[in-house]
Amino acid sequence: MIPAYRVKPEDVMEVVYAVSQVGPDASQSDIIAFSGFGDRKVRECLNLAEELELVRKDEKYSVTHSYRKKIDEVGIDDRDVLLNRALIQYRPFRTFGTYLRKGYPVENAARKTNVVHEIASDDAYIIDYFKRFGEYAGIVDSSGDSLEISVESREIPVDSVDSVEALRNALESEAEIRFYLEETIGAEVITKIDEDTEDELVKAFADHAEEPRDSITASGRALEDFLREIGNRNGVSSDDLENAAGAGQVADVLKGEAIIREVQKKRAQALSAIRNKGGAHGDDRQTGERWRVEAELALSVAMETTMLIASISQLENEGNQVL
Repeated sequence: MIPAYRVKPEDVMEVVYAVSQVGPDASQSDIIAFSGFGDRKVRECLNLAEELELVRKDEKYSVTHSYRKKIDEVGIDDRDVLLNRALIQYRPFRTFGTYLRKGYPVENAARKTNVVHEIASDDAYIIDYFKRFGEYAGIVDSSGDSLEISVESREIPVDSVDSVEALRNALESEAEIRFYLEETIGAEVITKIDEDTEDELVKAFADHAEEPRDSITASGRALEDFLREIGNRNGVSSDDLENAAGAGQVADVLKGEAIIREVQKKRAQALSAIRNKGGAHGDDRQTGERWRVEAELALSVAMETTMLIASISQLENEGNQVL
């Protein structure tokens, strides 16, 4: 949950840094001593850092794996880049940004986001935090009449470490991909998709130019995992799902249970066939040669996979047959 108590983004990142220094299993009292902040501020900073998956809590606090090394490597002035990534990966922020990009007023976007994600006791807290933290991270512009989400990459000081520069250079494409998925699949639906499945889709788009074969494989994994999620949600026998190998066979099981339509099954089987020939397996059995994979095909597969996921989600949630 987003706290009502107002904390600064700089203070949140300082608390995350404190966790990294006194951790990996840091007590709240140690974090207070290291940061020099009061008990209430540290508690709310930790709550927000946990919400953004910058830290995790078992009995004590640790920095999550994605940020463990990076928070130690970056200087104070470059911590904004880490918050940039955290916000982009935080689904409620992307949902909020998606509604803004569709033209909804800020208050309306915040209300819709809170209905979908239930992250704040008051919609105003969403606006306040996303505005201040987004501005700090360089992806929110409030200079005009309304808030705008910007995912353009930014320059960093020349003396910054290489890892920070590489991270910044990757932000623009990853942000655009995640917003594209949010807008294509739908904010309400994306919340039901496993985060690992979403990460596979991001990888499919991000890798299509340089590693098209890996991209197709990632698309295939995303589709198969999504179809298995659909089956589990709709009470399909676990034995039937376990005995199905690949997205094509899982789709056949779902069609047999009347969960998806014939055309959706055939689309899944076609994508599965491309994965088998162009991604997951080696030489073609008939020719003895391996199929070449072009970037355009990999991108097409990633887009078609996303559209099929959106189509099946529409059918599951609304009963609509949308190709």
